[in-house]
Amino acid sequence: MISAALIAGYFGYWMQQSNKQTVVLLDEESVTLSSLKQDWLVVNYFAEWCRPCLKELPALAALNNQKTRLPLRVLTVNFDEEPETTLRRIREKYGAHAPIVLSYDVIATLAPRPRQLPVTYLFSPGGELHRTLWGEQSIDSILSAMDSES
Repeated sequence: MISAALIAGYFGYWMQQSNKQTVVLLDEESVTLSSLKQDWLVVNYFAEWCRPCLKELPALAALNNQKTRLPLRVLTVNFDEEPETTLRRIREKYGAHAPIVLSYDVIATLAPRPRQLPVTYLFSPGGELHRTLWGEQSIDSILSAMDSES
């Protein structure tokens, strides 16, 4: 029989290793999962065929650049895992200027790939999932969800 201490030790080691994983972003330096867990984190999955997704991309970029009372970072993840050239075209065409994740497998350990779009995951400082928002979001709806209890 495996002891509870052994299981807890393995889980702690796994969490430590997963925090060291690197998230690669389009046209930016890489960041570790642990550094993303320091502030609020907004992770949004989008696709070019999803009209509500495209409508919310400029708002997500604005939110990422906006000074809010809660420190936050926005990451967008392409549902279809398009190549970098396609992501650059999407960014310019639709105003998707929030950082776009390239390391899909790493970000999925934090924010799993959804079955439907649009979806936005909100993580509180420390990396706990605070809320999952379905449907098109705005800056106000995201900030409101951050303020509410989960």
